[in-house]
Amino acid sequence: MWWLGWRKWATFAIGAVLGIFLIGPFIGLPIIGAVPGLLIGLVLWVIFALHVNRKGEPIVEEFRKVSPDIGRRHLDIANESTGAHSIYHVEGSSAGIEVNHEYVTRTLVVGDSSASIHGGVYLDMKGRGTRIDDTTEEVYYDQVTSVQYEDGALQIATSDGETMSYPSTREPTDALADLQNRVREYKTV
Repeated sequence: MWWLGWRKWATFAIGAVLGIFLIGPFIGLPIIGAVPGLLIGLVLWVIFALHVNRKGEPIVEEFRKVSPDIGRRHLDIANESTGAHSIYHVEGSSAGIEVNHEYVTRTLVVGDSSASIHGGVYLDMKGRGTRIDDTTEEVYYDQVTSVQYEDGALQIATSDGETMSYPSTREPTDALADLQNRVREYKTV
């Protein structure tokens, strides 16, 4: 049900084939059976899409609860650590499906002299799988030239001309303000 809920054209094709072989012989023209078969495919897809919508949101909610902790563990910090922020990003959507294709949580830790960013925890809703990116990046404040939210991403520009970019569905205002303040404080000392 889950797989077909994400793939409406496959469901329509199955319905058409069922119509050709199950309805078509009764009306004498198998190919004409594809028309009611498409209607069967539509009804099946609606049922499957409702299943995805009903089961998908609790999966996303659980992911949003546990993924920040995973990022913090990879950065080796306590879960209550001040200066730890979660940056959320979603990608992809399908008509009739209320949850997105992919969810990503990145953890940013604003420390005294540097910021660390965990590569991310990924939830693939179509495949119902998760992936943890084991990479982490660290940037020292003396190398940071600017911090901003632009083009749907938290961007950290460094003195060597590199820009570290972390997509975020919404502006991470707390993370952005914390990081900007830390960089400003560090450079005025």
